[in-house]
Amino acid sequence: MAGGKETPRQKMIGMMYLVLTALLALNVSKQILDAFVAIESNIQKGTITQLDRGNTAVSDLNQALTECTKDESGLAKGAKIKRFLEIINKVDNETGKIIHEIDDLKLLILDKVGEDITPFKGDLQSEEAKDAIVWKEWSKNEPLRPAKLNLMAVQSKDNFDVPQFQLIGSEAENIPANSKGMEFWKHFKNYRNTLVDLTGTYKEGNSQFRIKSKDIVEFKDFADLEKKISKMLKSNKINKEDIEPLIGIYQELTKEEMAEHEGHDGKVHWMGRTFAHAPLVGALASLSSLQNEIMSARAKAVLMLKGKISTGQYSFNKILGMAYPETAVLSPGEEFQVSVFMAAFDSDKQPVVKPGQGTISETKDGMAILKMRAAGGGEMKISGQVGIADKMGTIKWMPYETKVQVATKGGSLEMPEFNLLYRGYGNKIIPSASGFVSTDIS
Repeated sequence: MAGGKETPRQKMIGMMYLVLTALLALNVSKQILDAFVAIESNIQKGTITQLDRGNTAVSDLNQALTECTKDESGLAKGAKIKRFLEIINKVDNETGKIIHEIDDLKLLILDKVGEDITPFKGDLQSEEAKDAIVWKEWSKNEPLRPAKLNLMAVQSKDNFDVPQFQLIGSEAENIPANSKGMEFWKHFKNYRNTLVDLTGTYKEGNSQFRIKSKDIVEFKDFADLEKKISKMLKSNKINKEDIEPLIGIYQELTKEEMAEHEGHDGKVHWMGRTFAHAPLVGALASLSSLQNEIMSARAKAVLMLKGKISTGQYSFNKILGMAYPETAVLSPGEEFQVSVFMAAFDSDKQPVVKPGQGTISETKDGMAILKMRAAGGGEMKISGQVGIADKMGTIKWMPYETKVQVATKGGSLEMPEFNLLYRGYGNKIIPSASGFVSTDIS
């Protein structure tokens, strides 16, 4: 570290690093290292939870595909489900690659410190399992499931040298571009962009949405990052409904690339801030944390795509804000109420209406538009039945009813030159005002 073909400055830095490492090693207690082990174990559990969260959504879509009816709407829905399952399959292929790459980095670090990384083949509940580090290795059969490690069995928990030198080299401020850490960093950012692009690029109806993400490496704070992501997304042909979930996916996998770091002059790369002088178990926990974030982002992507398709007996994939006043005819200054609610509907199955009055002119966005003429005067009652087919094709009917006020047609004649009041005569006056009964006027 302090010898070889190095400048005097590099040798001095190397010597200082040796001293610092020794001091850190003396001060890091077993309890702190064991805390890293507990943190990494909890992160592993959280990662599996995110994996199951996404897998459940995929299972729901596959189940919905088997339940599609053979009529026109059922076949159309089945084709739609297949399109989105193809996108999810591409997402999972990319996710499996990055999960595997991180596992390889973990095993590389463990191997370089001399730990035994032979996968354990016995019963994990046995006494022998306590001494094994790799309880379950990464498998092509389950590419999204990270390797399960037992860090309590690691003997070199406090090794500060290997993680840093294997990932970023000797200096946190000057990480070689060809280091394993920087190669991974490039792949990590590419995965983020690919995940957003795959999730936001699809065809729905006559609309084709397409995204080409760009790197955002500098931002002031969380709000500034969200603003920049939103601007970047909106520069593409994007479905407006997808903006918020795609921002969440991009944020999940975005780190501040260069930032000030205590004890260093100038800004330090995220890889340097994370892995410089990190104990072995701390570095492994950081890598597991990245896997957790990746699986969380993947789950968000899968759930967003699942949301494009309704599943279950009576589910929905679209919502609208609705409002209507409880009184159809009002007078100035009169107090009234407005009902505001969310209307949920299935864009794959439009409602069927049996109108009691009028005719259906159009059915879209979960609503049937009725055309009719006002009849008579006073209150007009509008009623009928509306139904929607469940996953078995059975229509359940529900009654609907509303009212409108129809003004009575009328007319009058007057002689403006004879609009006179006579003094000393009992002039009769009948007041009238819009929205009021004449007997209530004074």
